[in-house]
Amino acid sequence: MTLAMASLARVPRDFTAGQPDQQSLHHRHKNTITAKIFPKTTTDSPADRFGFPYGATDIVCLEPENCDPTHVSIHQSPHGNIDQLPRFEIRNRKAETFSVDFTVCISAMFGNYNNVLQFIQSVEMYKILGVQKVVIYKNNCSLLMEKVLKFYVEEGTVEIIPWPINSHLKVSSEWQFMQDGTHIGYYGQITALNDCVYRNMQRSKFVVLNDVYIPLEIYYTSLALKVNCVGKDNANCGELKKDDGKEGLKVEVVQQRLQNLSHLPKIIQEGSRCRGKITNSTITALKDNRTFIISPYFDDRESKVTRVIGIVHHKEVKQLYCWFCCQPNGKIYVSKAKIDVHSDRFGFPYGATDIVCLEPENCDPTHVSIHQSPHGNIDQLPRFEIRNRKAETFSVDFTVCISAMFGNYNNVLQFIQSVEMYKILGVQKVVIYKNNCSLLMEKVLKFYVEEGTVEIIPWPINSHLKVSSEWQFMQDGTHIGYYGQITALNDCVYRNMQRSKFVVLNDVDEIILPLKHPDWKTMMSSLQKQNPGTGVFLFENHIFPETMSTHIFNISSWNTVPGVNILQHVHREPDRKYVFNPRKMIVDPRKVIQTSVHSVLHAYGNSVKVPMDVALIYHCRVPLQGNLPRESLIKDTTLWRYNSSLIMNVNKVLNQTVL
Repeated sequence: MTLAMASLARVPRDFTAGQPDQQSLHHRHKNTITAKIFPKTTTDSPADRFGFPYGATDIVCLEPENCDPTHVSIHQSPHGNIDQLPRFEIRNRKAETFSVDFTVCISAMFGNYNNVLQFIQSVEMYKILGVQKVVIYKNNCSLLMEKVLKFYVEEGTVEIIPWPINSHLKVSSEWQFMQDGTHIGYYGQITALNDCVYRNMQRSKFVVLNDVYIPLEIYYTSLALKVNCVGKDNANCGELKKDDGKEGLKVEVVQQRLQNLSHLPKIIQEGSRCRGKITNSTITALKDNRTFIISPYFDDRESKVTRVIGIVHHKEVKQLYCWFCCQPNGKIYVSKAKIDVHSDRFGFPYGATDIVCLEPENCDPTHVSIHQSPHGNIDQLPRFEIRNRKAETFSVDFTVCISAMFGNYNNVLQFIQSVEMYKILGVQKVVIYKNNCSLLMEKVLKFYVEEGTVEIIPWPINSHLKVSSEWQFMQDGTHIGYYGQITALNDCVYRNMQRSKFVVLNDVDEIILPLKHPDWKTMMSSLQKQNPGTGVFLFENHIFPETMSTHIFNISSWNTVPGVNILQHVHREPDRKYVFNPRKMIVDPRKVIQTSVHSVLHAYGNSVKVPMDVALIYHCRVPLQGNLPRESLIKDTTLWRYNSSLIMNVNKVLNQTVL
C-alpha cells in the first residue's frame, strides 16, 4: 500500500447512514441521522520501553471533518455495537487561557510512600519557586501521607490522579526489564508523564517533569526567572545568589506547613455556654506576663485562620493555644497556635508577633481566648472579639496610620497642618495609636474625633513593658522599641483591611506629596495601571529641616500655637552619597501579611519603589545634615501648591479649638 493509500484508509467513514440504532435515533435532526465514525488508528509505541513488553502508547485517530466529538470509544474492530463499548471524554477540546504558569507532574507515587517531610519541603519549594499546581499520579502511600495530600488538595495546590496500574498489569519498581515476568517499568511512569503533559496542555504555561524532590538550583529564586534566563546571555542571571530575592526561601514556610497537621482544632468539651469576660482593652497581658494580646482578626486568604496581633518575648514564649467556643452547640475547640515573631525586633527581647490558629471547619467563631495550655477552664479566660469576620465594602479610600503618639506630644500646629493636608490629598480616616499627649493636643484630637476624621486607639504599652523611644536596642534594659510602633502598624493594617482601599503608613510629620497628580486617588490609579498586581508602593523620604525657614507664610495668628509651620520650610536636604533615603508606604492592606516601618516583611504581590518625579515624602523635622549652609539645600515649593486650601482649613480648625 502506498503512503497515499494508507492515508486514505484512515479517513473517517460513515458506517450507519440509513441504519439507525437506538443510540443514534436521539441524534436525529430534520430527518438526518448523525453517523458513528470508526476511523482506523495509528499506533505509536515510544522507543523507551526499556525492554518491558508493555509501553506508553499514542493511539491517534483522524476526527470527522464536520463534527467535534466530545467522547470516543476504542475497539479492536471496525465492527460491533457502540452501545457495548466504554466511552471516554475527549479532553482539551476547547482552547483555554492559561490558569497557571507552572505545573509539576509527579509520577508515580507508590510503595506505600511515606517520605512526608521531604514531600512537604519539595511542594513548598515548588510554591516558593512559582508553581501553582502539582499533579500526582498516586498508586499508594501511608496514612500520614494521605493526610498531607488531603491538606494540599483542599488548599488547591495538589491534584490527585488515581493510578491503580498494578490492578491491571504486573508492575516493576525498576526502570529496566529484569527478565522477571513484569509487564511495565516503574509503575508506568512514562505513561503518566505523557498523560500529565496533555492533561495540562491548555491550562499551564509550563509543565515541570520530575520526581518529588527539589529540581532547580537554589541560585534561581523562581521558576519564571529560570525560564527567562535559559538561552540568554544575561550577566544578572548568573550572578544570582541563594539569599537574593524572595523572603519565601526561609525554612519557616516549610515548618508552617508541617505544623498545620498537628495544629488542627480539637473538640475538648461539648454542651457549654460561651462565657468568659469579653476584653475591650487595646493591650491585654496574659497570666505569663510574657504575652500581650492586641486584637484577633479573621484571615481566610490562604486558609481559615484567626490571626492574633500580639507582642511576645521572642525566647520565653514557646506554646500558645486558641480556645474557640462555637454556638449554638456549645462545642469548645482548642487549636495549637503558630507563634511567628516578626523578624524586625532590632535586638529588643519583645517583638510584634502573629499568633495564628486554624479555626474549626464547621464554625465561624466570633470570639477567641488565648492560653498557654490546651487544658483549663474557658470561663476564666479573657475573650477577644475576632474582627474582619464579615466582608465589607470599602467605606473609605485612604486611611493614614499614625503610630505611636507619645512623649507628651504637643506639636499642635504641624499636626493640624498634616491632617488637613491628608484630607486635601484624599484621606477620610486617620488612625492614631495614642500613648500620651498634651492637654491642648487632646482638645484638637477631640475635635477631629467628633468630626469623624480621627480614630483614637489607646496605646498604654508602657503600662506593660519598659519601652524605648529609640528604634534600636541600646542594651539599656528596655523591652520593645519606639513604643511598640511596629505592632501598632500591623494592627492598623488588619484593622482597616476590610474598610479601606489603601492604608498609608507614615509618621505625623510626613506627607506624601504627588508631583504629577493633584491628589492621592489619581496618583494611585495611575500607579496601579502601570504596576498591575502590586500591593505595596514605597515613597522616598526627604528631610525639610525645621531649622531652615522662610518669611513667606509667616501667619501671625499661628505664632501662638505650639508647633512647626510647615509652609515656612521648603528647603530639603540633598541626597547623601552611599546613604539610602528610607521609604514609607501606601499599601493595599489585603495584600499585606506582615509589615515593618519602611517595607513589608511578607505580602502577596509586588512592591514598587515610586520614582521621585512622581511623588516624594515631605518630612519636616530636625535636620540630619545640620552643618549644611542654606545654599546647599534644595528649594522645593511643591507644598505651596496647596497653600490657599491649607491655610483656610487650618484656620477653621484653630478657630474651633485653640484660638
